[in-house]
Amino acid sequence: MKKSFAILLLLISCCNLFSQKAKIIAGGGISKIKSSTAPVLDKNVFVISGGIGLDWLEQSNYYLSSELNYTQIGGKEINPGLPAPYTEMQKKWGFVSLSSTFRYKIPVDNTFFFVGAGPKLNFLLDSSPFENTIYEGGYDMKKINLGLNTEVGYMHDWDRYRAGIVASYLIGITPIASTEFSKLRSNPLYFSLSFGFDL
Repeated sequence: MKKSFAILLLLISCCNLFSQKAKIIAGGGISKIKSSTAPVLDKNVFVISGGIGLDWLEQSNYYLSSELNYTQIGGKEINPGLPAPYTEMQKKWGFVSLSSTFRYKIPVDNTFFFVGAGPKLNFLLDSSPFENTIYEGGYDMKKINLGLNTEVGYMHDWDRYRAGIVASYLIGITPIASTEFSKLRSNPLYFSLSFGFDL
């Protein structure tokens, strides 16, 4: 885990050498779990996301956006036939997330729309992932999982500042948890506000 954070800090330092705008991001969204076998926490819950980032190597039609976030992934499950407290189970996990997306710009005066895509690494923060659920001890929660982060958004530039709205959908590439017979993935959808300024 220490190696992962060292690599993360090195990447952010390298990005900073070429950065054009620093930014703050905050938002929320919905998440549920997809199982390769029987349903597991398969109903939506509200999750949050927030962090800091850099927009760099910016050109007229594209730029790179790198972010360091706290994000949640989770789901809910309702089982009327089970005894309490398992009748309704809800679980949210916290992650430190590192992402870098290529954003293609569609400029309109001082504003632009964009579409983007790029890799996202999630580093698990929770030490008791399935506590208080019937899955405790059954699933092996992965410390790191990888996804493809896809985005659409709108940004407005004025003076030294940039503000906008971003919708992002994470496509889980590697599972967040697994057993010998089943794999759990999640594709959360986030909506965020972004505020940036020139460095």
